[in-house]
Amino acid sequence: MECGEICKGKHRYARENKKKVSGVWLYNKKIRALALLCAGIVCAAAVALFVRGEALRQRKDSEGAAVYSAKIPVISLQGSFPLQKKRQMTCARFAFAYAGEERAYYAWTELQGMSSNLFPKKSYRLRFVTDTDKTKRRTATFNGLLADGAADTEYYLKANYADRTLARNVVAAKLWSEMAASREGLDRHLAALPYHGALTGFPVLLSVNGAYQGVYTLNMAKTPKNLGMDGLAGKYAGYGAEGGEQDSFCAAVRNVSDYEDMSYAGHIALDTDDWYTICASDTSQEGKRRIEDSLTELFQFVKNADDEAYAKGLSAYIDIPAAVDYLLLLYYLEANDNSNKNVVLITYDGKKWIHSAYDLDTTFGMTWNGEDVLPINYLLPSADGESSGTGKLFWDRFLTAYADKLRERYIALRETLFTEEKLLSAFDEFAETIPAEAWAREDALWEGLPPEGLTQRDQLRAFLKYRTMLLDAYFGFDAGGTKLTGEMERGQRAEVSDGETADTASQGITAGTYAELADTLDEAYRSEFAAQEKEERQSSALMRLLTRASLYGAPLAFALCFAGLFFAYLYAARRQKGHGR
Repeated sequence: MECGEICKGKHRYARENKKKVSGVWLYNKKIRALALLCAGIVCAAAVALFVRGEALRQRKDSEGAAVYSAKIPVISLQGSFPLQKKRQMTCARFAFAYAGEERAYYAWTELQGMSSNLFPKKSYRLRFVTDTDKTKRRTATFNGLLADGAADTEYYLKANYADRTLARNVVAAKLWSEMAASREGLDRHLAALPYHGALTGFPVLLSVNGAYQGVYTLNMAKTPKNLGMDGLAGKYAGYGAEGGEQDSFCAAVRNVSDYEDMSYAGHIALDTDDWYTICASDTSQEGKRRIEDSLTELFQFVKNADDEAYAKGLSAYIDIPAAVDYLLLLYYLEANDNSNKNVVLITYDGKKWIHSAYDLDTTFGMTWNGEDVLPINYLLPSADGESSGTGKLFWDRFLTAYADKLRERYIALRETLFTEEKLLSAFDEFAETIPAEAWAREDALWEGLPPEGLTQRDQLRAFLKYRTMLLDAYFGFDAGGTKLTGEMERGQRAEVSDGETADTASQGITAGTYAELADTLDEAYRSEFAAQEKEERQSSALMRLLTRASLYGAPLAFALCFAGLFFAYLYAARRQKGHGR
């Protein structure tokens, strides 16, 4: 066959096959367009499944919460949420379910707290009102979860975001209630209250507009009723009028700034950045001035009285047993947030003031945001007994003048309430009321939660162990009154020597021993939960990712699978086109 004929045959073969290949490639383009459309539909379906899955998850959470209501109270709020700032309010529908019973109310709802508002999980203040008149207060009750006589018109929904136990505030408040109940000479107004001025609460599950928000606590609020002034506040408006005898005058104020500054201040002004009025029987300007004058007189006395006059005269201004208990509570719980603010002072006669504790969430060694723990020797008295460790003149002078009363009361409390077993048991009882599923959901709901190892049970046990060891050393708690010596092992005791001075014996230790102990225990304290803390810091991000994947993995896997198939098809089609040429 000649060369020309061969070339013609090749060209004819090429043209015929080109048409055939082109036809196939045209057909492949249609297939790819159809596949692209299908992939788009699949991706849209995956997104829809993702959104629907989130809605179903929230619905499941709400339905699950209804099931949990047999074990733990469930609260639902319906209103104009989210609230963006304090004093922005919505009149929300409030539904409460527990143990087969349901209650429904209306409640004016606003954000609650100061530094806690910086966290994504918000706390709320609730003021209950009637269905028909949204300005008229209504008492809300909760199936006996609070003691008889504690039902009120106002409550707090506490988020407890920084506290992984969620229980510090409640456990500490119940401890303060028990301390008050055991206090000799408890004021009759406080004695008549079920919790003696303490503001406790109980765990609940919360949903807002159908979206599950996690575990909260419903807490009592700072109200006239909870401070022993029910029926008195506002009744004697206009001091000196009929029925306005001095012994019926009452007021409660809260210090929100620096206690030491108040001791050095001139005339104290209420409802400022330093102090505000919680309630008062005389709400007139004259009544307000009476409160300011009374507080000013107290702190000027603390500032100016010589030691002898101070020791003899302070009882005319404050309730000494209540102040003793308050300072011991600061020490035992390392309640840093309560030494310079959150100090509630109550008077029922306009003269003598009674200390009461409130907002005890930053306790048991926790920092304000839960990201670290305080040194175990923080907020402790100095070894010489001259400094209270609070940085406040008020407590410095009180520690010096009432050292014996503080030691006597501490020893009594150590034999009853200040025990590791009792407090750990209180935390355990709180935790057991919360379903395991609810605990597991907290991490998925709120990213950025502090590591559990910093505030959970291992840290609590270590804190109570070493904090108690330090305070026992300072106050000399042991049978017969004993002390630590420099030569003995840490934690052991020796009989007080005959040569000690009375002042040293009242503290129960030598100054050098206590100072040495305070400097060395922090390392041992941290080592008991440091390994758990490090492990949880490393794994927290991975665990959150896995939790998210378990929630949304199905639709995402569906979309990725089809995307992979589509790109595999494109690759195969391109290879087919190349071979055709």
